[in-house]
Amino acid sequence: RSNPDLKRMNLSYEDAEKFLRDVLRWPDTKDFRPSRATLDSLIVSMLECVPFHNLTLLTRERRPPTMDEIKQDMMSGIGGPCSVVNSFFATLLDVLGFGPNVYLLSCEINGRCDCHVAVLVQIKGLRYFVDVANGKPYDRAVHIGTNSTITSLNGSFHWNLRYNIDSGRMELCHSGETAVSFHPAKTVRYESFRKMILRSRSEKSFGPFLTGLRFCLYPKKTSKMIAVRDACIYDGDSSCIKRRAVTRKDILSISMREELEHIVGFSALLKDAIGVLDRECPDWFEKSCAFLDSKGVTSK
Repeated sequence: RSNPDLKRMNLSYEDAEKFLRDVLRWPDTKDFRPSRATLDSLIVSMLECVPFHNLTLLTRERRPPTMDEIKQDMMSGIGGPCSVVNSFFATLLDVLGFGPNVYLLSCEINGRCDCHVAVLVQIKGLRYFVDVANGKPYDRAVHIGTNSTITSLNGSFHWNLRYNIDSGRMELCHSGETAVSFHPAKTVRYESFRKMILRSRSEKSFGPFLTGLRFCLYPKKTSKMIAVRDACIYDGDSSCIKRRAVTRKDILSISMREELEHIVGFSALLKDAIGVLDRECPDWFEKSCAFLDSKGVTSK
């Protein structure tokens, strides 16, 4: 396989077919063929059915997950952060026949190196960037050589790749502003992320995952967004539709929606995560509400 570290996940073809049926809700998998079109369909299904979140980082032991735990979370549809979801997706693509040219990419966000895991897939000699676990509606594979702007989520989200000749890195831009960057010719092994994974689960100063709340899903073929960023709730057909939660119960109520009812145990997981935040960062909700108020985000 392309990434030897991921062999320890022991994902069989039967596991892959079960994931397509039970988690991504594909009615028929027996005629599956790897192609650019099926890759894009898988990406949409992942964004629609598998949530990106930090809930398990809050509720579990503060250590990197084992490959068995990654596999279990994904086969159950619980999802997780990029190191779980994108690593599993790379393995899934390999098993489904997109291999052997499926690789992991190490990405930089906000000047922090090696803090995000993405996927590189080569099809018929062309390399494509794939990311189903950054909380954004990257709803298709993007050829490394293109810089055309892509419009997603009913025209409310604009994104593109571009090459920075000075740094030698590809930049993933949101509305023209660099959000993520990576080296287009440098792929990495999963183990190279171990330090980042450990820090994200043990150091509150390393990103927002131990001091706030994140989860995101794009139902109805990525035409809708249901997400939570601390006390901010996104719920609609545009990334601009957001409101401030009045209470923590407002956040919990989102997990009861029919779009999330297929994720067994998600509501309980969210409730536990909020409980952990309340103990470890007692004013997280109030701070977020104050910030949203200052930005004019109301509760209606």
